[in-house]
Amino acid sequence: MNRKRLQAGLARRLAAVSHAERNCVITISTLAAGLAIVLPIIQIIEINNLLSPQEGFTWGVIVSYASFWLRVRIALALIINSIGIWPFRAKSILVSAFAIAWVVAEYTLWLSWSIRVREGLGVGRLPEPSAAGFYGAIWLDIVVLILAIVVLGWMIKTLLPLLTGVNQSAEQ
Repeated sequence: MNRKRLQAGLARRLAAVSHAERNCVITISTLAAGLAIVLPIIQIIEINNLLSPQEGFTWGVIVSYASFWLRVRIALALIINSIGIWPFRAKSILVSAFAIAWVVAEYTLWLSWSIRVREGLGVGRLPEPSAAGFYGAIWLDIVVLILAIVVLGWMIKTLLPLLTGVNQSAEQ
């Protein structure tokens, strides 16, 4: 696959995207990044409450730290994604595609970890807090996931025909 041909094809494909669609994707991406930034801040407040002298040490602190770092990595990936989408150029969109793939990988690891926790506890349902099968998640985490999936869907819609077209032309 020729890199120059791929970049030129992507540039043509991006130029064909309407302004409304472009603004929608940029808004969704920025909203996801903004929410993802807020989530670790909320969790810092929760961890601080768990460490209060009245409460003493609880196992919730360990769970909170684990999901805290997941949220930080998700926020970082969504910030990179948002920054990459803003210029709406071929190279930056490819960087955004890798960043959104990173978000999907982080949520997959989180779900995998949650399943292991549930199996380790020997219960059918995760203890609170949990949302949609993600241990330590709140409903805002699921909103961020949905927004990331929407951006991923747009990227697949935009990039996949280009990549399959380039592969077919390379085979001929």
